[in-house]
Amino acid sequence: MLHFRWSIEKFGSGYYMKLFTFVLCLFLMGTMYNFWYGKNGWKDYKEYQKRIEDQETVNQSLVDRNNLITSEIKDLQEGYEGIEDIARSDFGYIKQDETFIRIISKDEKRKELK
Repeated sequence: MLHFRWSIEKFGSGYYMKLFTFVLCLFLMGTMYNFWYGKNGWKDYKEYQKRIEDQETVNQSLVDRNNLITSEIKDLQEGYEGIEDIARSDFGYIKQDETFIRIISKDEKRKELK
């Protein structure tokens, strides 16, 4: 039967302490490699964080656009002033018994002549 005698004095000797330190350093280096470069490590964390910030920017622009569309819908549902504004600006409609006067600048006149 083999008997191993480990004592503090024997473990504290140079060879075993150097071996323990070497194994501990290898373990720490392996752990740190996984932390920095492994799957779901620091590099991936920073990449995903950047992608999340970009997506939040896109989402905020879409929220702003949706809020604008919602306010236009409410204006159209609540009264005819919104419909009238769209008809006048986009389609050039005028009311009955109304006179339409268009003032053309010199630049617009030149463009029309070309």
